[in-house]
Amino acid sequence: MEEEDLVNALTATDDVATLRTVTGGSGQRLACLSVKAAEQRESIAVDTEWKAPEPHAVPEAASDGAKFADNHSGQDSLALATPVLSSPKKREVLSSGKRRVDVTLLLSLVLVVVVCVCLAWTLWLMVLTAAPNDTVNSIMSTEAFDNGSFWLLIDPPQALLVLALLGLSIVGLGYISILIELARRPKPTDYVRGPELWTLSFDLLIAVGYPMLVLIYCLSTFHFDRAKLAINLAVFPPGSFEQSASVIADPVQTVIIYKSLKSLRIVSVLDFFTRVGVNLALCFQMRHVVRLIQDPRARQTSVYPKKH
Repeated sequence: MEEEDLVNALTATDDVATLRTVTGGSGQRLACLSVKAAEQRESIAVDTEWKAPEPHAVPEAASDGAKFADNHSGQDSLALATPVLSSPKKREVLSSGKRRVDVTLLLSLVLVVVVCVCLAWTLWLMVLTAAPNDTVNSIMSTEAFDNGSFWLLIDPPQALLVLALLGLSIVGLGYISILIELARRPKPTDYVRGPELWTLSFDLLIAVGYPMLVLIYCLSTFHFDRAKLAINLAVFPPGSFEQSASVIADPVQTVIIYKSLKSLRIVSVLDFFTRVGVNLALCFQMRHVVRLIQDPRARQTSVYPKKH
């Protein structure tokens, strides 16, 4: 017998004695052939294990048959054939939706705070325009100085006063309308374009930020010796020059604060157009940003016609 036939025979059976009788081969040759047969048997076992199907795997033919076995139930077949969204995809979609909702709520809350601050500042400007001396005395705590005339702020003309109050009222109504629009449920959005936020921040600083810094500066730099004024009021007779608070106050400090507070008022037509115009620009810019949040599709508008 050929050597290959002997190896195959030894692979199929372990009866070496029978093969020795049949072939008449020597024991040394049969030992070598037995080693080769053992190696061939191991390689066959490895190949069989690698090619064996997984116990839990469903054959492709069986899967296809399961999808379309029931010819009378098209709905069931469609349900089987419809691809199901994997868990990572579901988590990604849910995470994206949650992120959009969080960004929208954050922008809305920030805008609510900003609009409330702007509305409060506008109302304070209206009070300052209508009663300048009383308003400044109340925030500077100088009501008792010179019978309330310590700052000597002059009231504007009646026509300009009405015009200023009318313009500031329009600005205040604009802020209230923005708050009402923010109360609606917005659509989820990822962002608002940079130019809108940059322009809004710039208008906010010009209309509200810097004037508030002026007021804070006046409050922080005003120092007055109230104990000395109390002594003068107790010692000197009424109507004397020493009882005037202007005599005790630092004249340089008083003039600087007076001019700073005067810059917040509307005392001329130019002041009216400047103050009211800047506040109206801020109001319109806020309204535009709020509309972008409420309707994200407004960001996708284009000047070019759509292709059909």
